[in-house]
Amino acid sequence: MSMARSAPSVAPADCVCSSSCCDLPARNRLVRASWRSARLIAICLAIPTAANCATAQESPSAPVDLVLQRYRQLLLQGAPADDEIVAGRLAKLAPDGSWPDVDYQDRSRAAWKPREHLLHVQELLSAYYADDSRYGRSDEAMAAAKLALQHWADRRYQCPNWWFNRIGVPRAMRDIAVLLGDDLTGELRAGVLQVIAQYRVGGTGANLAWSAELALHHGCLTGDETQAARAATQLFNAITLGEPEGIQTDWSFFQHGPRLHTFGYGRSFVDVIVPVAWQLRGTPWELSADKRSVMSRFLLDGMQWMSRGPSVPPSTFDRQASRKGQLANGDVRDHLRLWAEVDAARRAGIKTYRARLEGAAAPLVGHRQFPLADFAAHHRPGGSFFLKTISDRTRRSESINGENLRGVPYLNSGDLYVICDGQEYDGAAPAWDWARLPGITTAQGGRSQRRLPFVGGVSDGSLGLVAMDYARDAADGEQAFSARKTWFFVDDAVVGLVSGWQTRGDGAAITTSLEQCRYRGEALVRDSDGGWKPFDADGGAAERAQAVLHHGVGYVSLTGELLKCRASVQEGSWAAINHRYLGEPPVALPMLQVVCRHESPPQPLGYAIILDADQAKLDAVFAEPPWRVLQNDRQCQAIHCPGRGTLAALFAPGRLDWDGTTLLAVDRPCLALIAGERLWLCDPTHQGGAVAATWQGVETTIELPPAGRPCSPLHASLPTDRR
Repeated sequence: MSMARSAPSVAPADCVCSSSCCDLPARNRLVRASWRSARLIAICLAIPTAANCATAQESPSAPVDLVLQRYRQLLLQGAPADDEIVAGRLAKLAPDGSWPDVDYQDRSRAAWKPREHLLHVQELLSAYYADDSRYGRSDEAMAAAKLALQHWADRRYQCPNWWFNRIGVPRAMRDIAVLLGDDLTGELRAGVLQVIAQYRVGGTGANLAWSAELALHHGCLTGDETQAARAATQLFNAITLGEPEGIQTDWSFFQHGPRLHTFGYGRSFVDVIVPVAWQLRGTPWELSADKRSVMSRFLLDGMQWMSRGPSVPPSTFDRQASRKGQLANGDVRDHLRLWAEVDAARRAGIKTYRARLEGAAAPLVGHRQFPLADFAAHHRPGGSFFLKTISDRTRRSESINGENLRGVPYLNSGDLYVICDGQEYDGAAPAWDWARLPGITTAQGGRSQRRLPFVGGVSDGSLGLVAMDYARDAADGEQAFSARKTWFFVDDAVVGLVSGWQTRGDGAAITTSLEQCRYRGEALVRDSDGGWKPFDADGGAAERAQAVLHHGVGYVSLTGELLKCRASVQEGSWAAINHRYLGEPPVALPMLQVVCRHESPPQPLGYAIILDADQAKLDAVFAEPPWRVLQNDRQCQAIHCPGRGTLAALFAPGRLDWDGTTLLAVDRPCLALIAGERLWLCDPTHQGGAVAATWQGVETTIELPPAGRPCSPLHASLPTDRR
């Protein structure tokens, strides 16, 4: 592209700025950030291999030209033009290049309306460069696009949120410049380049990736190979491992401090890195092998495990749970198409991941802990469990820029989501009772979740447990109650134990929520006498249920406290949880709630959630439970599963007894998993260090690793009748 040969009209902007308060707008990621981004899915479907792209069409004389050519290819391929929308844009365009439907005076920090102007320009160019549009190579469409482009270049609208000024708007303008190519000339081109140059390279994680990508393409557009090379280095330097923000050593992703953002900012990070690495392959600036390895591990061992197919739980993107469409952020199929050409050494695993997203390969099966993120995933053929806890090492969910207005203080504080087909929580956020998010225990008037050190998990890759020293404060800041909670993941079930209560006053109105999901047709309820009765399509209610069966998932009380189940229409609005949706009408959704209302004073509770459930499977749980609760008090919570193993959370030094025999004794709090002839121990406080343990009558000292990771399994010979 010859336009890359012109000298820059302004100096490249590459100084560093702070990004502690940035916002991600509604179109903040590759598939939403701009006209180009919103169409990457269709684009990449037309790019099966790098070899197909490196044809005779790809023969520029310099790396900057090759990068722009590849990027323009991404912009153009598979970009459909809606002629009716374009006709409306042309008809309404004012003589000064503005549109009456754009609020140029808007001062909102999240969904900033003036940026719609640039999206309108992109729509016009989409039609102009499309072969199947009636506006293809239309002088009217090109003239309108340039008039509107000049309008922005003259006025330089500014948002109160720096992110739009330095990242959002320059990215949209960059795409316009690359699309126009040699059709962008003269003073208009100079003005466009000046708007692009509003970026400042800096920040961490996704913010650094966005800004460095802008510097790279700005250098290519101005023919400055030195700037492009420097920007490529800065961009790929954002691929770190174990820094305070970005990819973590457990393959989660942090942004805004130690907050889990794998499918929030982490998804945005992938949205930038993957296409740019594809554009730079074979150039002097291509991604190094060690950086490719980090990205592949994040994709395969992070994103893949934190999703079920394209569906992800709300706990993987923090405040963005209050945005529409976020639960489908796991759909990275088209990124994987590109990445398979970038990291050929891991192509087989990448293709398998993509096949899983397309339903062409069996789902993951296994259990994985993410100790740094306080997150656990348990995958089975019929569904997945996702648990997000919180400790003194991770931060509470945040609410900024008018987002997540009801998620604080409930989101990411012990919530457990069950995903089978991805429809369970789709669009449910405005209708939620946020104080009853699935998995959390709350008290009437209770507020913040206390962040305590004893939070963590242990797993052998198949079984797993997560324990949480759990406490919530009242509105006055004093502790409302505390309890010990442990979740045991065994095959198709998660068993939850709650005990060790310390309450303020009489402890009234404490509830543990087992589920709050979209209600889809009939539910069956096993009442207190063991009989089953149905709810109809409109719902129903049961005050004293032993078990609930809904859409193949069973919810079972294992102790005396019976469940309350209700299926009914719940009302709410997107505007109530996110100000970007102000003015939108309320929504009403059929929802299912399954909760346990604790007695006063509250007693030890046990419950189970079971996948691939039917009446017979749930009846069998009552007749012959597949697990045995060994202990459920403030000192220890433990279960034994015949033929599978024994799992225990020891909140204090002590011993775990079974039928009069001491199975395990430890001199400090820890988590334990015994499977077959192997023992794993873990320090959930992340301090590590020595623990004196007695197991199978043998005293030994075990060194626990830091960072919440389990020790290498100890081997012993268990008596046959104890296996």
